Amino acid sequence: MKKTLALLMALAMVFALAACGKTAEAPAQTEQPLDNGEYANVVPASPAEMTPETGVPNPMVAVDSVGAINEQLGCKLVAPGVMGITDESFYIIGEELGQYNFSVNGIEYSFRFQDTDEDISGVYIGETTLLGGAEDGDVVTADGTTGARWFAEEGQYCLTTSGEIDAETFASIVEEMRTIQNMDSTDVMEVPADTTSDSAEDYSESWYANLAGEWQDSTSGRASMTVENCVDHAFITVRWGDSANTTYEWTMNVTMGPEEADGTNKLAYTDCSKRVVSSDGTTETVTVIYEDGEGYFTLNQGGFMLWDGAAEENCTGCVFEQFLSAASLQ
Repeated sequence: MKKTLALLMALAMVFALAACGKTAEAPAQTEQPLDNGEYANVVPASPAEMTPETGVPNPMVAVDSVGAINEQLGCKLVAPGVMGITDESFYIIGEELGQYNFSVNGIEYSFRFQDTDEDISGVYIGETTLLGGAEDGDVVTADGTTGARWFAEEGQYCLTTSGEIDAETFASIVEEMRTIQNMDSTDVMEVPADTTSDSAEDYSESWYANLAGEWQDSTSGRASMTVENCVDHAFITVRWGDSANTTYEWTMNVTMGPEEADGTNKLAYTDCSKRVVSSDGTTETVTVIYEDGEGYFTLNQGGFMLWDGAAEENCTGCVFEQFLSAASLQ
């Protein structure tokens, strides 16, 4: 009896072990070739291309103008008041930081804005940043990069460059840009409804005073204009840099009479003088072309001045915009 029971128990253990040794076979897996179908050319997205939903910062979004940055972020990014600005590009980063890139005389600049106290220069020097801890308006140079930052009611601005420029020159550019930023609407020409008064005192307190200052052509970047307030008229000098050694110069007295005050907004002249100023590096030569030119400028409601009447060929398309008023220079 005992032998029979032991035999049965041994057989039971053998069957149990056999059952435990069997496992379900996993279904065979098939691989989809990477070069088949619509996914043949799909590549992983780079971090800069990923969207906010993926958990990484927004990419740099290109916009069409510095005005678009200012409108979206409520800031006052401006161009420096110089001629010959090139290679402009405009970006909004992470919906918070505005960046305006431009070049002047071959030197590249980056102008940024963000409403924060943290350094927004984006320039890292070892384990620190270029402008970390910099005071308002201080010029800092490190590892070949020069920068400065300043603060306004709307937020922080900073200007940086890796070009060869001394601290004094860079500081003057910063100060000029801050001056332009602080110009209010009264510094830009606004055509009044009536300028028919013959009183010199009335004229001196009217739109002639608003015209005075420095202007630049926003289309060619090669023409500049100086307007001096002469109480009952304005004295205008236009300069066009034809080459490094030759400049064309026009001077004229302009007035707006009662017949133009009804909305035509013409500034007429009859005494325009054209000269060619050339230099060989040591001697300057002035050649008078004529002294009795006639024509007119037109003011539009946007504060721009156009040389419409009898303009020289190279100035026909100029759109002059005031960037420094006489009031801001005082």
